Amino acid sequence: MGLVLYFLSDPKSVYDGTGAVKEEAKVIRSHIPIRNVIEIVAHTAVQCGYQKQLVSHLIISGHGTRYRMNFGNDKIGLDNISLFEPQLRKLKPYLLKDATVTLWGCNAGVNVALLMTLSMILGARVQGATEDISVGTWGPFGYMSESEMNVCILAQCSAGDSYTPAVTMWKAGKL
Repeated sequence: MGLVLYFLSDPKSVYDGTGAVKEEAKVIRSHIPIRNVIEIVAHTAVQCGYQKQLVSHLIISGHGTRYRMNFGNDKIGLDNISLFEPQLRKLKPYLLKDATVTLWGCNAGVNVALLMTLSMILGARVQGATEDISVGTWGPFGYMSESEMNVCILAQCSAGDSYTPAVTMWKAGKL
């Protein structure tokens, strides 16, 4: 098993109208605050070098919509992903062959085309929630109703209950 890295949009530097990011920062004790994609790449490289492991699960948490996901202050959607692709590709060497990338933001998994594009760029399984999420005090993944997540592996997508393993890891103190 590889590293699990939890990146959270830095509540001190991003617009957080609902206060959800600030709340999540209190709940997730091992999060790494980020302001943009460049910081995700830099922190991933440092963590992999320091711990001499590759990443098995990369969680990017921030505000999301059915059109885009916030990677800190970088709002990535299909209309602008080409601007971020060179930086995102730099993550690929740090991900295990069977790595999962979770976009933990409201409705971040609704846009299946965005999930597929990210999956092809990263060479990893990419998943995101299909509805609004709320942060719960019991764990980093809060409450989610039965609409679950959409999961894409390269050009293949499906619905699935893939947040459960992450909740189990959190309860075991591994997140």
